[in-house]
Amino acid sequence: MKANDYIVDNIKKSIKKNSEKKMHRANIKVKVYSNFIKDTVLDMGYTVCDNEYDYVVCPDYLENTVTNKKNLIIIPSHKNVSTNIIERINERYNLLERELCMKH
Repeated sequence: MKANDYIVDNIKKSIKKNSEKKMHRANIKVKVYSNFIKDTVLDMGYTVCDNEYDYVVCPDYLENTVTNKKNLIIIPSHKNVSTNIIERINERYNLLERELCMKH
C-alpha cells in the first residue's frame, strides 16, 4: 500500500467512525471561541451555542480572554502542533473526542 493510500484509508475510517458517533454528540453543547475550532466541533456533531453550554473550547492564544473557566478545553494553535495537516487534525480531533465525550 502506498503512503497516500494509507493516509486516505485512515481518513475514510475516521470519517466513518465520526459519523457513527454524531447522534450521541448532538446532546453535548459547546461554546466555541474560534472559527477554525468551531468548524471541527460542528463536523464532529456537537451542538455549538452561546448560552446554557456544557463546555467551553478555545485556542491556547485566547485562554486569557475566557471568563468562564469551568469545563474549559484549550486547543493548541497552529504554532503548537505538528506542521503536518493530517497529524494536526488528528491531534485536535482526538483531544476534543477525549475531553468532550469522556467527561459527559
